[in-house]
Amino acid sequence: MLLGSFDLDLDNLKSIILVVLTASSLVYACYLIWNNLLKREAIPKTLRPLPGPPTRPFVGNAGQFNPLAPYSTFQKWAKEYGPIYRVKLGSQTYISVNDARIAKELFEKRGNKYNSRISTHVGYELLSQERRITFTPHGDKHNTFRKQIHNILSISKTRDNQRFQELESRQLLKEFLEYAGSAESQPSDVQQIFRRYTASIMMTLSFGHRIKDLAADGLVKTIFTIMEGFGKAIQPGQYLVDAMPILKHLPYAFKPWEQEVDREIKWQWPFMYGLLQRVEEQMDKGIPNIGLIRQLSEQRKDMSEREREEKFLDDRSIGYQSMTLMEAGADTTGITMMNFVLAMLLHPEAQAKGREAIDRTVDDSRLPTFEDLPNANYINQIVKEVMRWRPVITLGIPHANTTEDEYDGYYIPKDSIVYGNIWNINRDPSRYEDPDSFHPERYDGVTGSAFELSTVPNALDRDHVTFGWGRRICAGMHLAERSVMLVAARILWAFEIEPARDAEGNIVPVTADFDKAYDHSVVASPKPFPVSFKVRSEKRKQVILESFRDAELTWEEMNLDLFADVK
Repeated sequence: MLLGSFDLDLDNLKSIILVVLTASSLVYACYLIWNNLLKREAIPKTLRPLPGPPTRPFVGNAGQFNPLAPYSTFQKWAKEYGPIYRVKLGSQTYISVNDARIAKELFEKRGNKYNSRISTHVGYELLSQERRITFTPHGDKHNTFRKQIHNILSISKTRDNQRFQELESRQLLKEFLEYAGSAESQPSDVQQIFRRYTASIMMTLSFGHRIKDLAADGLVKTIFTIMEGFGKAIQPGQYLVDAMPILKHLPYAFKPWEQEVDREIKWQWPFMYGLLQRVEEQMDKGIPNIGLIRQLSEQRKDMSEREREEKFLDDRSIGYQSMTLMEAGADTTGITMMNFVLAMLLHPEAQAKGREAIDRTVDDSRLPTFEDLPNANYINQIVKEVMRWRPVITLGIPHANTTEDEYDGYYIPKDSIVYGNIWNINRDPSRYEDPDSFHPERYDGVTGSAFELSTVPNALDRDHVTFGWGRRICAGMHLAERSVMLVAARILWAFEIEPARDAEGNIVPVTADFDKAYDHSVVASPKPFPVSFKVRSEKRKQVILESFRDAELTWEEMNLDLFADVK
């Protein structure tokens, strides 16, 4: 665990720091003794404690699993302790839910108890100014933030957003043509092609600004820097204060994590506020902007400062809300597309069946469209299986219960951190035969979207649980699923995905081993891997180039470069 960076000159303060840290350690030790030995959970006599792995004094189960990749240990514990069990980190209770029916019961039917969040001190309270919706506790603020996001990501907005997905996927195909035709192409290029596609869509929806060139776009580079800093701040174990809340009461001079955040806020907030100011100046000039930041600005135009605060339309709320779409969707959807390519590379039989489904629906004279997808359901099956097989967030984003509860005779303490263990539920062998295999045929006859299937009464009839549950279900799931489906259909229409070969013509081996071939942090992302894209015909190549030229003309009319001068 890290305390954070310390920029002060400490030459003359070493003894003071030693005294303060020693005193803090003693105070925290006393707190742990009280919390672990003297303060006992008052479990009603009629209930039992949840099962779980044996704990050690004071630390609980800390050190028994990799905090960046806990999925394998949690899967082993599920086999040993059952569909719901507890883990202790210090005095904090964590609960792993490993059964779809229990998850539906707790997160949906009892959602009024389980729809909150436990917020981190550094990542949420300090760096996010308590305004990032993903970690906002249940209440009026979260409900308001979710409605604001829903206005741009709802099903009713799906058709409006389709035009951006349709246009951006044309550039994606053109970039894969360039990748296929260049001897200097690198494995990381594939990742960047997908990242530009997803980031451009989310930037358009957030700020009314599209990304022509990922490497040259100053606005998105700065936003990615902010995203990376936030991702670091919410990493388990990154800051000692998140595990030792008593450290919050130290003098400011001895809180390097807070000083670090203040340095970040000092440049981040002026940047975000500058975007908001520019949008409002454009509004005054009558310049159109389709982004969320414009919508929220319009809603508050005639409000007083007090009313803006009450309705969470103050400057900081709008600034962080506009960032939310990028943080939630820019990388996760792109990673899913990388998983799709990896699956097609390793399972050529599934790739061939997907291509056949597209070819039965669309000839070589035009690109597949959203309207074609219902007639090529195997694409839907491939995408569902990709999301089940390799979920981007393995344990899901944790819920928190606001009151004590009971399930099946087990006591659930108030303020527990409750995970819907996506990795385990998506691998339930009673639901998915040979769950570790990639097998789209398991969805034969399934035609509903992920959202439609998330609402079915029987939890076992759901396709997968990758998007979460209840009031905390991914607000952008419609956009994400349809983005992946369109891109999958167009890639299979245009290209053969084949193994890369070395200078001697030998196939370069690729693996999907989740331990070795993936980077694990807040999300699980495949490491760049060598792959070859081979365009299927000269005619299809010309269709791609012509469709991209048409897209460029459309983009000129849409005026989506309002922040092109941001460096």
